[in-house]
Formats: sequence, structure tokens, C-alpha cells
Amino acid sequence: MAFQWLRDLNFQFKKLFHLLTVTLLSLSLPFSFIVFCRLVRYRYLQVLLPHSTPLASFSSVVSVDRVLLLALISLIAIAALLDNLFGKSVVLTKSSGLSAAWLVLCALHVGMALGIDQGMAIANDASSLGQRRSLWYRMMFFLGFHTAMIHWSKAAVKPVVDDTVFGAPVMESWSERVAMAVSFGGIWWWRLRDEAESLAMVTESMMELLMDPTMAEFSGLALYYLIVAIGLIKILRSFASFLKFLLRDRKDKSSSQSKRIEVV
Repeated sequence: MAFQWLRDLNFQFKKLFHLLTVTLLSLSLPFSFIVFCRLVRYRYLQVLLPHSTPLASFSSVVSVDRVLLLALISLIAIAALLDNLFGKSVVLTKSSGLSAAWLVLCALHVGMALGIDQGMAIANDASSLGQRRSLWYRMMFFLGFHTAMIHWSKAAVKPVVDDTVFGAPVMESWSERVAMAVSFGGIWWWRLRDEAESLAMVTESMMELLMDPTMAEFSGLALYYLIVAIGLIKILRSFASFLKFLLRDRKDKSSSQSKRIEVV
């Protein structure tokens, strides 16, 4: 009896640890995006605020880390876009898939760790970049990034954590979904919404000021609209599914009425 109680306690501890680990590792995507947004502003602030930006010795580190984060976040966003378009989730379960998930997960954390110091220093000198985006853009970006984070969690984070904690795939629970949604909502209101808008406004402001945007700025702007497109596709797919449900329900009702008439 005592051994059974210990086994149950150990299992509950594993479930709690699994929930916390999946949630925290899934949040590495929005945190990495925040770091990337701040690094993108480095050159913009270096030109406009030369006396208050970080030291020039940081520029090479910022450039390398910015490219690394851009490549990884873009890869995840493109995978989420394709998954949202075709409606087929790609979950890595084989050993090769787990190795790839481990590689991307570690690379994302390395890029985030390298950019935290420089990103925080840049953010301290950040000023307003212009008018805020419209509510529609913010809603689409919010939905698109949440969709990308869910895909990131299912395709990379959860297979790694499942294999590490339980040694086998585990069904997603409602507690995981709620924890991830609440955590993402908190990050959105805390920092993500402002950083996302600054990512788009940096390139637009540079073009308005006749500055010369680099490929990193243009890629950041493309990434912003890519995530907006994910949100738009999510809305369209949900609307199409709702219409399909209504038509099927109406068809079932009409068929049942015809059967009643035949019986009478």
C-alpha cells in the first residue's frame, strides 16, 4: 500500500514537472522573438541615438545572433503556416525527428541567451517609433503567433519532453492548453505586442527617413506579415469549418424530415 502511494505521488510529480517544462519551453519562442525584435532595432537606434546605444563592439555579436534567431523563428513560422494551410500536424516521434527537435530547441535557447544582454541594453534606449498598428493587425498577429507557438510546442517541445520524462508520447491535456494560453496572454500584454509592432515600424521608419534598410530589417518585416498571414488563415479555416458544420447540420435536418414524410 505504501509503495502504491509512493508510485502515485511520483507519477503526479512527473505530470506536474511535465506540464511546467512543456509550458516554459514553449514560451521560448515568444521570448526569442522579443529578443530578436530588440536586436533588429540596434542599427536603427545606432543611427538615430548614437550616444545612447550599446558599444560598437557588440555589433558583430548582435548581427550573428540576429541572423540565427531570424532563421529559427522563420523556420518555425513557415512550418506553422504550411501546417495551417494543409491542416496536417507534423509531430516528431521518430529518433531522427527527436534529434532534429533537440537541435532546434537548443539552437533557439543559445540564440536567446546570446541576445539577452544586448537586447536589454538596446531596449533601455528604445523610443517611440511611430503610430501603433491597427486593431485588426494586432488581432491577426496575436492569433498567428499563438498558432505558431502551438505548432512549435506540438512539433518540437512536447516530443522532447515526453521522451525525456515518460519515455513515450503523451496525449495533450486540457491543463497544458490552459497553461499555455494563459502564459502567452500574459507575455502578450507584458511585452510582445509592443515589440511586434516595433519590428514592423523599424523598416517602415527607415524607408520614410531615406535610410538604407538591411536584409535583416526587410526579413523582420516579412516575418511580421508572415505571422499576420498565419492568423488570417486560421480565421478563414475556422470560418470555413463553421460553415461546413452549419451546412451539414441543415442537410441532416432535411434528410430526417424527408424520412418522416416517407413514413407518414
